[in-house]
Amino acid sequence: LLELARDVALTLAEQNLRVRICVQGSMGVGIFTATPKSLAGVATLLRRMDWQSGEGEENEGILGDFINFGDVCAECVQDEERDADGAVTQHQDDVFLLICPQSMVGVDAS
Repeated sequence: LLELARDVALTLAEQNLRVRICVQGSMGVGIFTATPKSLAGVATLLRRMDWQSGEGEENEGILGDFINFGDVCAECVQDEERDADGAVTQHQDDVFLLICPQSMVGVDAS
């Protein structure tokens, strides 16, 4: 699943689309706050994957410019912002990849 998310994100970024990869976080409030077991640590693993975005690599500079990570929430959505001269200072996200456990089968829920 993570390799698929990476491949789709890289393919979209190669088409000059800004991609935000979101992993479902906590599903409750108070004592009911919990991350689904099937997603515990997924966001960290995605960030640690080899995106080949280092200096001199195939996808140099793609992380942060075209591929970003975030949560599924209104505060995490980036809108386009412009400075006083009309130049774009922050681009909006074009595509969201949402990773959530609704379709996962065979996972222990205890």
